[in-house]
Amino acid sequence: MIVGSHCIVADPRSLGMSKDTDQASIQFVATRLRTIRTHHNLTQEELAGLVGCSEKFIQQIEAARKKQIWLSTVGLLAASVGLRVDEFLAPELPVKRKLPRKVASSRVHRKS
Repeated sequence: MIVGSHCIVADPRSLGMSKDTDQASIQFVATRLRTIRTHHNLTQEELAGLVGCSEKFIQQIEAARKKQIWLSTVGLLAASVGLRVDEFLAPELPVKRKLPRKVASSRVHRKS
């Protein structure tokens, strides 16, 4: 995981690192977020509501299309699902987590 100046960067040359190393860090965050979201049976829309961001932003992170992800953003993502940043970035995901607040149903989970 490459973290420099409170930012996970997609151009690590500024930190003297290779682009491949940093892309792996961005991909790790993307995969971890998707894993957590699906574990809690959340849609991207529902997760965005918990985080306080747009669904498009969640889509961009999960698709690893962001060039950099600020550590404060990782903190918001982690807190929205009841994790600390170190737990979110740890090699093994903690098992014992419940969402810290009730999720408003998205159009996908609403009953007709």
